[in-house]
Amino acid sequence: MPEEDIEDAAAAAAAAAAAAATDDSVKRSVVTAADGVIQTAAANDNITATNSNTITNVNMKNLLRSHLLTSTAEAETELGQHGIANDQLVLVYSLELNAFNKSKLFRCAKYNRVRFHLAPSLYGRSVTLLTNYSDDYTQFKRETYSEVPISDAHNVLQLLSSGSFHFYYTEKNRPKAVLGSFYIVVNPELTIYGGANSKQKKAETLSVNAIQCQTVLSKCMGSIDTWPEKLKVSIESGYNMIHWTPIQELGSSRSAYSLANQHRINPSFRSAAMIEGGRDCSLADIATVVDELRTELGVLSITDIVLNHTANESVWLTEHPEAAYNCSNAPWLRPAFLLDRLFWHLTLDIEDGRWSDQGLTTVVNTEQHLDTARRLFTAEYLPMVKLEEFYLCDESALIEQFEHHLICFIYGSDAKKGNLDDAPIVQHPASVFPSKGGKIELVQDAQYRRFGSSIDFSSALHAIITDVKYVGEPDDREALGRWINFALLHLEKVLKEQNDRVRSTIKDHLASAVENVIKGARYERLDSCGPKVPKVTRKTPLATQYFTDEINGHHNKDLIQIEESLFDDSKSSFYMAHNGWVMGDDPLRNFADADSWVYLRRELVCWGDSVKLRYGLKPEDSPFLWSFMEQYVTQMASTFQGLRLDNCHSTPIHVAKYVLDAARRVNPDLYLIAELFTASEDIDNIFVNKLGIISLIREAMSAPSSFELGRQVYRYGGEPCAPLYLRPFVPTVAHAIFFDLTHDNESPIVRRTAFDPLASSALVAMTYSAVGSNRGLDELVPHHIHVVNEERQYSGWNESVNESTGIIKGKQMLNHLHHFLGSHGFSQAFVDQRDRDTVVVTRHNPKTHQSVILAARTAFHPLHQGYASHLEPLKIEGKFEKILFEMKIAGQPDEAFVKDGLVINGYQKMANQVKAMLEPNQSEMISLQVEGATNVIHFKNFPPSSVVAISFSLLDSQSQALEAICRSIEQYDEEKSDINAIVQQLDLIDLNYVLFRSNQEEMDESGNGVYTISSGPFVYCGLAGVMFHLAKIRTHNDLVWSLSSDFVNQGDNFVQRLALGGYALIGSHSPSPLPPLAKASIPKSLSAYAGPKLPTMAAGLPHFASGYMRNWGRDTFIALKGLTLLTGQFDIAKVIILGFAGTLRHGLIPNLLDGGRNSRYNCRDAVWWWLQSIKDYIHTVPGGGEDILMEKVRRIFPTDNSPAQMGDEETADTVLEPLHDTVQQALDRHFAGIDFIERNAGTQIDAHMTSEGFHIKVGVDRLTGFVYGGNQWNCGTWMDKMGSSDKAGNRGHPATPRDGSPVEIVALCKSVVTFLSELHQRGHYPYEGVKRCDASGAVLESLTFSQWAEKIQSSFESNFYIGEKTENKLINRRHIYKDTVGASKQWMDFQLRPNFLVAMCVAHELFDRQHALEALEMAEQHLRGPLGMKTLDPSDWNYRGDYDNSNDSNDYTVANGFNYHNGPEWLWPTGFYFMARLKFHVEHTHEIVQINQLLATHFEHLSQSEWFGLPELTNSNGSHCHHSCTIQAWSHATLLELLHLKNFIEKNMFE
Repeated sequence: MPEEDIEDAAAAAAAAAAAAATDDSVKRSVVTAADGVIQTAAANDNITATNSNTITNVNMKNLLRSHLLTSTAEAETELGQHGIANDQLVLVYSLELNAFNKSKLFRCAKYNRVRFHLAPSLYGRSVTLLTNYSDDYTQFKRETYSEVPISDAHNVLQLLSSGSFHFYYTEKNRPKAVLGSFYIVVNPELTIYGGANSKQKKAETLSVNAIQCQTVLSKCMGSIDTWPEKLKVSIESGYNMIHWTPIQELGSSRSAYSLANQHRINPSFRSAAMIEGGRDCSLADIATVVDELRTELGVLSITDIVLNHTANESVWLTEHPEAAYNCSNAPWLRPAFLLDRLFWHLTLDIEDGRWSDQGLTTVVNTEQHLDTARRLFTAEYLPMVKLEEFYLCDESALIEQFEHHLICFIYGSDAKKGNLDDAPIVQHPASVFPSKGGKIELVQDAQYRRFGSSIDFSSALHAIITDVKYVGEPDDREALGRWINFALLHLEKVLKEQNDRVRSTIKDHLASAVENVIKGARYERLDSCGPKVPKVTRKTPLATQYFTDEINGHHNKDLIQIEESLFDDSKSSFYMAHNGWVMGDDPLRNFADADSWVYLRRELVCWGDSVKLRYGLKPEDSPFLWSFMEQYVTQMASTFQGLRLDNCHSTPIHVAKYVLDAARRVNPDLYLIAELFTASEDIDNIFVNKLGIISLIREAMSAPSSFELGRQVYRYGGEPCAPLYLRPFVPTVAHAIFFDLTHDNESPIVRRTAFDPLASSALVAMTYSAVGSNRGLDELVPHHIHVVNEERQYSGWNESVNESTGIIKGKQMLNHLHHFLGSHGFSQAFVDQRDRDTVVVTRHNPKTHQSVILAARTAFHPLHQGYASHLEPLKIEGKFEKILFEMKIAGQPDEAFVKDGLVINGYQKMANQVKAMLEPNQSEMISLQVEGATNVIHFKNFPPSSVVAISFSLLDSQSQALEAICRSIEQYDEEKSDINAIVQQLDLIDLNYVLFRSNQEEMDESGNGVYTISSGPFVYCGLAGVMFHLAKIRTHNDLVWSLSSDFVNQGDNFVQRLALGGYALIGSHSPSPLPPLAKASIPKSLSAYAGPKLPTMAAGLPHFASGYMRNWGRDTFIALKGLTLLTGQFDIAKVIILGFAGTLRHGLIPNLLDGGRNSRYNCRDAVWWWLQSIKDYIHTVPGGGEDILMEKVRRIFPTDNSPAQMGDEETADTVLEPLHDTVQQALDRHFAGIDFIERNAGTQIDAHMTSEGFHIKVGVDRLTGFVYGGNQWNCGTWMDKMGSSDKAGNRGHPATPRDGSPVEIVALCKSVVTFLSELHQRGHYPYEGVKRCDASGAVLESLTFSQWAEKIQSSFESNFYIGEKTENKLINRRHIYKDTVGASKQWMDFQLRPNFLVAMCVAHELFDRQHALEALEMAEQHLRGPLGMKTLDPSDWNYRGDYDNSNDSNDYTVANGFNYHNGPEWLWPTGFYFMARLKFHVEHTHEIVQINQLLATHFEHLSQSEWFGLPELTNSNGSHCHHSCTIQAWSHATLLELLHLKNFIEKNMFE
């Protein structure tokens, strides 16, 4: 049997034996008390009066339930953390690349389900998710991991165990390469049985947000037979959890947290019967009480576990001193121990009057006294022990030892000083290569003996060889002797420096130590907030003792004897270090370890009654201690429903993990809370994650003002969003158990006023968290009930403590309200600070839309200090339901409060006044004025301490509207609903309208723009404006994909998101129409949109949404394949192709369409992209799309000079022709030569272009077959930026003219003519080639398509490739392809730009494969950015990477965005870059892996885009460009092409 099973079996046997010995009298007393409460409940069950004198505890709870619950079903079912049954909530966790989330907190409820999916940053990786989660915590093994399925969206992990579980994920083929990790903390299922007010004891689950916990100091509970009446105070006050401070035997200090024996129950719990019977109160006796509380009274119990320290008197320390930090096993503490003795001697001398002549007596109460103590200790005591010597080296001894080491190194191990003349030289220092790693530094003596520090001789030797240069011949013994002397002198110098440095360091530490002692004494003896200790004595020393030695009695030894005993393990093992805490220290660091100076610097706030335990790193390091504490913790976990980990921030995490794992094995639903003082939420979360802390203790008393208290209520008190069954699993703050007062803090009556407890407690009760309090606050005890000094007992529920005492009646109502709100889905909280003292908190149920609003007027300040005389009215929209209660504190603090000698007592002359379930006219505090839908709450009598709670619901009209909305939403889940029927009929153009439509598109057609909310305008008018935000919640939308191709429908999330963004860009926009099409060519599917409503493609949003800027010929056809053909929108592609075909003029299609009437024909590449799109259409349409060539084109310009023919199709002027004729005309015109000046040339169509720029010339080189054109004054390709700055002098200058033969146009031409040749051969295209004719039509010259293709093929490499042997002085970089051939500015030919990547993809056959691979490597090194491709080589003198269209400088290269294409990183060439890699690399597997990883950046950006888009461009290194379109058609399209190609390759790889 494994060891842990043996331990579990032993624990079970011990529990069974203890149960058999249970004291029957204890059980009887608890049951009797329970019965009494139940009878009270039954007797008052029908009371309905609203007077505070008649409403009982139970009746108030029932009234709240009956009033606030809206249905019987809700009354029976308490909802989970998010207003949804826990087993129905699905949380979606995104696995991100390099997301190591140990300091982020992901928490959920037991039975929640978690779905894991790969975030965009992991796109393309094969990921394995592993976890140590186990459905059965009794079998949990922290180091055992299993795989979690993540491939299927339907795979969910239901969390059936509570605790904290670790997850990490790797790549399948690289399991050691961890990609990310995280923890999930699962809340326990806390079960109670009905409660004191229930007639039937059925099991109920208690939400962690419905806990009301009260702390009791166990040592103040008295004998166990008196507990029922004392516990009845908590129960009647509405608490459902008791926090018991440690129940173990205490040490001599009587501190509740200084335990003398962790395995023995506090003897003070013994009843008279137990004493008479001669037995102790046992753990089984305690278990009986705890079980009765849970099963009969509905109250859970938790207790503290203390792992850090044990009482000085713990007997087991005498047998196991190794379990504590002491001067034997931690020798680094020896100097600190001597320092501690010095301070003790100072105390003895002060008490003996030695320094009275210096003005220092036992009475230390002035700064002068402290100054004298500081001076005397520094001058008289510190020199006595010379503590620095424990850290120094003996310089002479080390020099002597090193000299021997040096001689042995040179002359051999047998050599001796003084007899070296004839000794052979074994190794000469000059022959040793100097080592950079050599150094001389002190190594601390592990035993901390005086002058015991040493050096590493080998390292020192290398350092000296480096620092002391040998001068002389190798065999010159005199030179060698001189070198040795110099080496020793150098060592002597360095050692002196090292010792001096150490002296200085220790001096600083000791100065800090003295100052810290003085600070402590100042607080204890001078500070008004301190205890004002009157005298310095042995019992109240000037400095708290850091060490104890109860066995050897070192208090009376002199310092010499003490120092000698430090090195005697039989004695020094009992010189044990006290525990404490260090302000501002790293809580993840052990302050008692060797690398800490805390004890020497006296930085510890020391607990002199306890010693710090030393566990080591694993159980084998201290077997007894690990076993002993594990048994202690499992005993507590078996008995109580929860644990409080005391001093958590100083508890070694590895120890806490070990014992808490054991605790959960015996109590899998353990409720674990802790208090952390790390001052860092990240560090808090590390503790929470590693230990499975369910709730962190938060203290309202830490708030110095009501403003801060309100902030804390908001911080710890609510969920930010409404309940949804599918929610993103996002980091959250640690769950809080928010105490109005903890047992560590003094009463707010002391820190604030006696009138504050009620109001501040009310604010705490309104948090959506667990809440807590300390016994005594409700009774208005006006002092700190101290965990060390308090010895009196609590009162029972009797005449002195009842619901009229203090604020107990108010707490009843607040606790019941808190429980109800936390159990019934009031998960949202809002906080409104009304003035300095008044805070209003709203708790809202997002499902029922009920709200409870509580206003509280705190009393932090004395009643005469600055309270506003008038409170502004509170305006609330909705339906007023009821004033749930109003309360305040009446009376005045007792003038001469006297502590009772036997029981803990509070103010008798102050109590709360409470009224409940009031109509407005019954209220003394507020009045109600109804103004339409608004309720105006006026505060008429609302003094400090006042609290009022009011319930509201929706107006009837709002409820009806909400019901109608809910009915409509529910139809989405009904297969035959009207909404689904409508949705199923939507086409893609409808969806563009329903989902998208940018602000300008909508303004053009309806005059209305996007919706604007408080955080700003949406980017889309349609549902996508909201969808972006909902996408974080719902990640699947099958409606769109059902209208798409298999590529999209079956594609991954990246493909679908790219396609969805594309759908935002294609839609009907009548102000920016296509020109009229031949009616016969309009597909039936689009007949409803015939005319100006036929779909068009916006080049990008928001800049190219409407008007003449919407439809760009080039952009449209670069994007057409990706956005329409690959997504299955063939009819849309057809009408766009035919629409632009109708505008053919001069053999070109327009750059800017502008409906056809005002088209501009100033680009040379758009027509080739149009022709390429026809090729792509024919190749992509299922079954072949050659029929498009026969579709009729309506030519709106029958001749170059004819006006636009935009009339009815039936007119005589209408020219209809098959598409193949239009295509052929474009090619013939190029072959014949194009030469014209744009119509209306001048500022009417372009404000910046010079007259030369309007002159358009295009032709075909007869030798090479290359299409050429343009001039240095225009820019006819996509790199079309025209200068516009007079200040900088670039107006009318194209930034990138690219005249001559651009590489991508040459490749597009090759692609098209090769394709047409093949079509002709198959009989689908009637023309064999091109021809040039004279005016009469006679053929002057002709060229077949195959001949044209061959010319380009044979000429391309020799003209475009720049290899090692290419000769030209303008070459800047080799192994690339030219951007152009024949540019008027020849140097531009040789620029490295990304355009050759396009050529590689459309006509890869033009490229020599090896040359192509070299060029691709150049592109990878010099052009590829995170998202886009640099448009110019950064080494080019013209490179400017950041585009700013508003730049108004006089810099020619950047003014008015002149560098648009001279460096900024455009996205659309990226798709071609990756496609080129796939086309030219043979090893596709490696390429696909790399490409997937690089595409993760694009996927991540796309997923985070409110526009559902990828941008037009970025600035250098992927930085955001403010002037870029946020979503761009071709950015999406070319990546879709890439993913389609990649999918094709992957499919073929596996077939």
